[in-house]
Amino acid sequence: MDFTSPAFIADPYPVYSQLRQAGPLHSLMPGLWLATRYRVADAILRDARFGKDYLSGVARRYGPERSQNPVFATVNRFLLLMNPPEHTRLRALVSKAFGVKQAAELRRLTETAADRLIGDFYRDGRADLAAAFAYPLPMAVICALMGIRADDAQLFQQESQALVKVFELTPLNDADLKAAESAASTFATYFGDILASRRRRPCDGLVSLMLKAEEGQDRLTEKEIIANTTLLFMAGHETTANMIGNACWPCSATRSNWRGCATTGRCCPRRSTRRCATTARCIWPPAWLCRIWTWTA
Repeated sequence: MDFTSPAFIADPYPVYSQLRQAGPLHSLMPGLWLATRYRVADAILRDARFGKDYLSGVARRYGPERSQNPVFATVNRFLLLMNPPEHTRLRALVSKAFGVKQAAELRRLTETAADRLIGDFYRDGRADLAAAFAYPLPMAVICALMGIRADDAQLFQQESQALVKVFELTPLNDADLKAAESAASTFATYFGDILASRRRRPCDGLVSLMLKAEEGQDRLTEKEIIANTTLLFMAGHETTANMIGNACWPCSATRSNWRGCATTGRCCPRRSTRRCATTARCIWPPAWLCRIWTWTA
């Protein structure tokens, strides 16, 4: 089974269905297993004996000499790729910047931006969902939350798309790897400059809050802040934009779904909150999550 084929990438769901029906676990090669059912995957993700080792995966795909490439070193500092106790420490510090006040402000920013964009739909009479809503909405919110200029952020869409490819199942070719390296360097320079500016003139943005965050005598290092502001910027708009498109796709999959959505604002009889949770679980943009057995007796 070729998980990198164009046919699979274009529509993986028939293959996923076949795998689920065949069994909950599949051996892909010695030492590599694929969990295809929710309860099994959920149990693995919650089991502390499984962990993450991003650089070992890089070494297997690209060779040991490339595992120290700056782009991979930057990505390895992302919070979502860490294990305890490093993950516990970093999460405790980063969470200091996400209090109740920031959550309320995030909701306000999101609702304001969504109302403005949807208002443009009515004004223009039509809209491209991806270009007119899915990308601009999270971009506006994450820029306001981080205290960075929206005009600057628009310049980084290409860099985000280049850097996020390091998470893909298929190894990058030389051109894509070079683009990812350039993107990581661009983000490091930009957020490094932002950090220097916020040290001189603090504000209410997320970058300033991360600079202030402390747990006892511990603080985030500059490299940790740069890596995780890069992560938040990418996840805050690239992943969210894809999620919006994925969530709307079932609404237009059949004429009855689309008619129900257009006339009543609902495309299924279930509560919208449950539908959002199901969408996030079933058609989440990162379709694969990797864990390795880390427990030793």
